[in-house]
Amino acid sequence: MKFGKLLMVALGVLVLIPAAASAQSQFAGTVEDDTGGALPGVTVTAASEALIEGSRLAVTDGAGAYQLIDLRPGTYTLTYDLPGFGTQVRNEVTLPSDVTITIDVTLAVGSVEETITVSGESPVVDIQQAERVEVLTAETLDAIPTGGSLYSFGTLVPGVRTSLPDIGGARAMEQVLIYGNGAGGVDTTVLVDGMQVNSPIGNGAYQMYFNPQMNAETSFTTSGAGADTQRGGIRVNMVPKDGGNTFSGMGYFGGSHRSWQSDVWNERFGELGVQSTQQGDARDGSPRIDRVYDLNASLGGPIVQDKLWFFGSVRDWSTDLIVLNSFFRDGSPGKDDNRLTSGLMRLTYQANSRNKFSAYLDRIRKVRFHEHGEGDDIETASQKRRPILYYTAGTKWTGTLSNRMLAEFGFSVNGEVYPIGYQPQVQQTRPDTVALCARTPCFWPVGGATHIAQTAGGDPWYGGPSGIWTSKRDDRLGFDEYGSNRGSTAHYPFKQNLIGSVSYVTGSHNVKVGFETSWSSERTTRFSNANLFQEYDDDPNPFGVVADFITAESNRAEVNNLAGLPPGLIGNPDQVVVLNDPTIARVEVDYDTGFYAQDSWTIDQLTLNFGIRMDIADIRIPHLVKPQGRFTDVTDFTLIPETDFPRFGPNWSPRFSLAYDAFGNGKTALKFGFNRYQNAFGDSFADRYQPSLRDAEARLWNDIQLGADGLLVPGCSVDGIGCPNDYGTNGDNIAQDWEIGALGREGFGVRETDRPDPSLSRGYQDLLTIGVQQEVRPGLSVTAEWRRRWYKNVENQNNVLRDFSNFADPIQITMPLPYVGTMPSYNIDPAVRALVEELDINYEGGGGFKNQYTGFELSFQGRLQGGGSVFGGWSTDTPGTSWFSGGGLVNACPLYNESQNNPNQLRFCNAFDYPTPYRHEFKIAGNYPLPWQDLMVAGTIIANAGGYAGQNFPEQWRYSRTGTSANGPAFTTENCIAPTCVLGAPIVATANGGTAPSTNGTGTGNHTFT
Repeated sequence: MKFGKLLMVALGVLVLIPAAASAQSQFAGTVEDDTGGALPGVTVTAASEALIEGSRLAVTDGAGAYQLIDLRPGTYTLTYDLPGFGTQVRNEVTLPSDVTITIDVTLAVGSVEETITVSGESPVVDIQQAERVEVLTAETLDAIPTGGSLYSFGTLVPGVRTSLPDIGGARAMEQVLIYGNGAGGVDTTVLVDGMQVNSPIGNGAYQMYFNPQMNAETSFTTSGAGADTQRGGIRVNMVPKDGGNTFSGMGYFGGSHRSWQSDVWNERFGELGVQSTQQGDARDGSPRIDRVYDLNASLGGPIVQDKLWFFGSVRDWSTDLIVLNSFFRDGSPGKDDNRLTSGLMRLTYQANSRNKFSAYLDRIRKVRFHEHGEGDDIETASQKRRPILYYTAGTKWTGTLSNRMLAEFGFSVNGEVYPIGYQPQVQQTRPDTVALCARTPCFWPVGGATHIAQTAGGDPWYGGPSGIWTSKRDDRLGFDEYGSNRGSTAHYPFKQNLIGSVSYVTGSHNVKVGFETSWSSERTTRFSNANLFQEYDDDPNPFGVVADFITAESNRAEVNNLAGLPPGLIGNPDQVVVLNDPTIARVEVDYDTGFYAQDSWTIDQLTLNFGIRMDIADIRIPHLVKPQGRFTDVTDFTLIPETDFPRFGPNWSPRFSLAYDAFGNGKTALKFGFNRYQNAFGDSFADRYQPSLRDAEARLWNDIQLGADGLLVPGCSVDGIGCPNDYGTNGDNIAQDWEIGALGREGFGVRETDRPDPSLSRGYQDLLTIGVQQEVRPGLSVTAEWRRRWYKNVENQNNVLRDFSNFADPIQITMPLPYVGTMPSYNIDPAVRALVEELDINYEGGGGFKNQYTGFELSFQGRLQGGGSVFGGWSTDTPGTSWFSGGGLVNACPLYNESQNNPNQLRFCNAFDYPTPYRHEFKIAGNYPLPWQDLMVAGTIIANAGGYAGQNFPEQWRYSRTGTSANGPAFTTENCIAPTCVLGAPIVATANGGTAPSTNGTGTGNHTFT
């Protein structure tokens, strides 16, 4: 731990100021006498079973205003008491998480014994905060059918999207990103009791498998988060259950079967090659359930009344999916089968009237038995995940220093250690001695130890004989992938978070100062059998090599049977992909720290929320020792030098918003916000510069002994005729060192060309929101909000060893049908083709990049008479990306540093010239109790917009160096779900020599009804 991190921790301990509040819920308002005069000194008591201390007090200030902050969500009784005035009691006031409920009270002169009890609907319009918050209570989530994951909860909220749709829990067992309103999954903040539990993986984009019975409420803040939050995306705060003074618990069992899922396969999918006669196969391209079950139970209660509570939960959860066009060797549909078990315990301790402590541990064990893709031989090519340690944990102290001052301090941790590896029958032990072949081909002594080890009867680590092949094979005949998978990878990520804050509350001000700091470590190790992959084309194997586990009746023999070939005949050896395994990579975030101050100031009907946040961060790649591999020499870099990056910060983020009670009756709130948020920071940034990440290079391999130059010797053909065979290994389906072509580039296996510019600064986002919230009737509100997001300091890689002058005059390429016209293509000077030195810079300054998002949302939240609830809305948005002026033009785009400085990559760079249509989403969810037998009906209807349709020109079109016509598929289809598949008509070339990308049509989408 470096000095900077020690300083951050020491400051937190000394000042005792943790970050986000546990629930961020509060009551506020004013107290007047019956003449309209302000009443200072009124004691306001909020009592609820949700509070282990039973009640919380506040006293009105000189203006008669009060605030009760940091309350647990629940049902409250509010009591207003002042000597000489009658006491007033407000019963059954519902307080959700992360909102402010405003209640104004008038007290009449009266005796001490006189009490007036008032009942009625809780306010539904937040007239003090501009944040857009959707609160999902445990009762709501228990009633509404979901997949039981945090991701599936997010799909219910207007404006929140997930990277993959979850239909009936089909996606629940794999990481799905939560994002929305122009921010990515990496911008999402996930909290438990106000403490961050984001994973360190992917800069924090991936989340844990949280137990749904853990939480009393889950709130989703989709815009306007305050200065206590660093990231500008979706903010998810799970408010956990504490237990209570009475024992209570619940149990849940749910499940599904493949026969319950609809099938939208049609003939068009058959024409596209998505075909199967197997019942339950995923013929429509979406994940198809084979079986799902979820068993969940919880219990909470007192250990000591009003002193020590507990809450615990256990879960056994399984999701098995049938993979598209995938089969076991016996012909049964291929399954991606998963099982997860978890145990959770939480304790809450009220030491005295002013000090409360809480702690929890959520321990998870997950196994993924057969992770694989379409066409894989599941028995050998699937991966197995064997988790060692999944958990989140946290502990927190809350201190009521006075009626006006509250302090908090908390610590949380996320650990997700898991290996992804071979099936047991495939994994091989690496030999004690592996001969180094740094510059292939290598010719070892015939009959020597290395020669014998690499033959079919030798060490199985090098590939093994037929039936026990242990190196990865990619084939165009039979199975697409067999023999083994891409290798074993073990992840060891840990992230710790320390938070703190002090709040000072008067009737009209809620001042909060605090900090949050996190530090993390992620280590990744990789190894593979043979340190290579073998790849084949779709021509028949000239040596007659067969996969003897493929019989004539096997579904994988279909192609061969139609061609009159032996059922298990494999493809023609084409190339190998050599790897620099074994590798070790490590990233250390020494600190990512933010200090902030904010105030909420109420002036009559106007509430101003303003704050400032300062973030600093430091990241490094520590010293590592990389072992020798088959193709990489440890002596080249025994000690990888520590890589230091620019220390980021201080980065300042102003926050400002206002809420105005338009008519003074608490029913109409006008809202405005302009806030800056810093981008997430972590492993994904540092991995660009890892000197020991996995590297791969394709080299010639025809399963034939090569010449010293790495090519077939003169007179030798790819069928083995006329070829030397000194080692007796030609055509044995194992890639030996003497059969592998020459090294393609110097420095293979070491990332040594990427570096950050010393002036590289952290990216950030500015978010503008304008909205209105209106009470339609008691218990029902409608919110309309317009949003604009700008992305600033966008990072770019610039190859400083070449520029646009290294590209020759363009030639006009005739495009394939259905496109009409030509497009320019630039050839790079061969003298600089291999020159690479990437410098990471920011776009701003002297021309650059513009990226913005625009969105609108119309949503509603309501409590129904009789106890039900309903919420939902319509949202629409469009992104936009553009270059702005920075010099000369190429393809009507600015001549500015771009990835690889390649003018071919600048085609259509101004997305504003090709307007992107707005995407629309509609969601509605709710529950309602039936009038008999305590039954309840609940459901959801969700219509999601898909991604934008389009072509990937560089990857889909091919043409020779001397040709003038592009070839390749005339069209591509991506994520196509019937009946929205549409083939493009001929598209006419635009004036600048290219074609407009097909963003003017609708993308794909999905509709869900539960």
